[in-house]
Amino acid sequence: MKKVCHIRCNKEYWKNFNVFEDWKRIKSFPVYSQFNNYWNKLLKISHMSFRKQVRDLVISQIKKTNYFDVILEDNETCYNYLKNNSHEVILFQQDDDDIFIKPFSQKPLPGITYFNYQWIDVLCMRRSTPYGSKNLPKKRYLNNGIINSTQTNQAVINNKNNKINISDIHNLQHTHYDKIGNNLPKENINFTDENNTLQFYHLCSHSAWKQYVKDNINEFTEEQFLKLVELYIVEFKKIKLPENYSTIPLIKEFKKLYKSLL
Repeated sequence: MKKVCHIRCNKEYWKNFNVFEDWKRIKSFPVYSQFNNYWNKLLKISHMSFRKQVRDLVISQIKKTNYFDVILEDNETCYNYLKNNSHEVILFQQDDDDIFIKPFSQKPLPGITYFNYQWIDVLCMRRSTPYGSKNLPKKRYLNNGIINSTQTNQAVINNKNNKINISDIHNLQHTHYDKIGNNLPKENINFTDENNTLQFYHLCSHSAWKQYVKDNINEFTEEQFLKLVELYIVEFKKIKLPENYSTIPLIKEFKKLYKSLL
């Protein structure tokens, strides 16, 4: 079986601020568009160029692991691959601004395997702490037999014998991994306490941004934007991560890239 990594994003989105259609229906989207304009006007690296540089670092790191046979770098490429190739694959998905820390130490078991969700959120824009690690799907499944609170980059699929329909997985949201688990027999639901990936809440992350601005949806000034950027860079520079974060790649590279914004 081929090991396939799918990078979740629109094809070449960085060329023209090409966002997911469902983002445009979120109340915070007008503020996010304003944020995009401020970024381009006030910072040394344009918004989409910055996103592309983060993406290049992330994909380069994935390639360095030499784990995956195929890397599908956007949703359209993933769709075409699944249309023309066997669905009996080991499939892992992540966004193009998160960090693939290391390959899975053992071959994933048939079905779906959930592993630890690990994050860095410098300004706690989305999470209550700047870093952490947890396995909520495992805890809640053991308590009530239901999978929920799963991020895409918190699970890997071994689709031996095509147990899971992955035809449309190129364009599905994070929470679909809850549905996959809840529709599988118990013997195809697996857990590991490994830390294989890390969700990084970047300053340009829409998932962090929409939470941060939800109480100030109608106003956001250039001055507020610059203060936020300055604070992010300062806090990221001095963040003290626990010892078990020392092996996470790209932290130094990300810090250097953020420093170059001002």
